[in-house]
Amino acid sequence: MKVHYIHATDPEEFDKNVNEFIKDKKVIDIKPYPMVDTNSDANYTNPGFSLYYLDCVVMYEEED
Repeated sequence: MKVHYIHATDPEEFDKNVNEFIKDKKVIDIKPYPMVDTNSDANYTNPGFSLYYLDCVVMYEEED
């Protein structure tokens, strides 16, 4: 088994990255990790704003 970490800030980019990566893999599991960056510079210039990241770890095996 192998693992691969995928990260994006845009949902469409995230979907594209995940789908592209798994297209030729035998996926065992995908663990999502939604994250919020409460320390980003955006919070200092725009109080109350949080920057959301889309993250996941794909557990997979190579297709034969």
